[in-house]
Amino acid sequence: MIVGIGVFEALVAGPALECAAPAAVIATSFRARMAGFTWVGLAVALVSGGVWLLLLAAKIADKSVYDVTTDGTAWIVLTKTRFGIDWQLRLLTAGLLAGCLFLSKRGKGDFIAYRLPFAILTAVFAGMLAWSGHGGASPGVPGYVHIAADFVHLIAAGAWVGGLIPLVWLLGMLRRSGRKSWAHVASDITWRFSDLGILAVGAILLTGIVNVWFLAGGTQGLTATHYGHLLLFKIALFVAMFCFAAINRHYLVPELSIHVDDPELGMRAVRILQRNAVLEILLGLIILAIVAILGITPPGIETHEHVH
Repeated sequence: MIVGIGVFEALVAGPALECAAPAAVIATSFRARMAGFTWVGLAVALVSGGVWLLLLAAKIADKSVYDVTTDGTAWIVLTKTRFGIDWQLRLLTAGLLAGCLFLSKRGKGDFIAYRLPFAILTAVFAGMLAWSGHGGASPGVPGYVHIAADFVHLIAAGAWVGGLIPLVWLLGMLRRSGRKSWAHVASDITWRFSDLGILAVGAILLTGIVNVWFLAGGTQGLTATHYGHLLLFKIALFVAMFCFAAINRHYLVPELSIHVDDPELGMRAVRILQRNAVLEILLGLIILAIVAILGITPPGIETHEHVH
């Protein structure tokens, strides 16, 4: 959600709302709401990251969470392991994001001073999770390729799935505003987000192929292992999300553009766009749950090699 909001504001909402003077009030309200969502996202990320650190320390030391908290084991994991260093860097990035949010209340939130640095920080914050996954365990040059693919994969997924949240919210605000030009602004926003979605989906596909190569290894790793079955289910859900996105791109977004001056037809197109986006968000949440399981499941290529 954090990276989705950052990229959406920088590349979609900011340019579209600045081009529409009557949307200034909506822009202010929207940015305030997104700032609130980002604060919530940061809090959840930090709390869950802290719990993750404690559980990992407990697993490494074969002790209870209370014991590793009181005897210093958690501190050792935080300061002496790659996971801990990554956690510290993410904590620093979270602090910089919090600073951006705080300073944005005092400024106008222009592109150079706020939105661009904020979007970059959100992308880095999400992408650094790559070092905590399977990619971080790959040695040598292939390991760097794997981590780079994971890094881009995380950012692209966040920009697309997380960006659906501000998209649904902003379209709803425009639809309820009653302003004469709301449909024109909504059309501009949906086209911009659709273009962003094409880039994100392309990045997800390319980096996903790299990840499958490293973690599944082949058809046996996909079809004969628990990891592969989960991965295939994840791919199937991704295809379903892609179908909704394709319908939006080829039918609903053009329909909204054609009927920007017809309130009834424009309202209908926006409602369907919002509904499809909500369905994509739900599918995305299921995919995230599967990714969480995949993160603690031995890769298919390792399982298949072990069996043989």
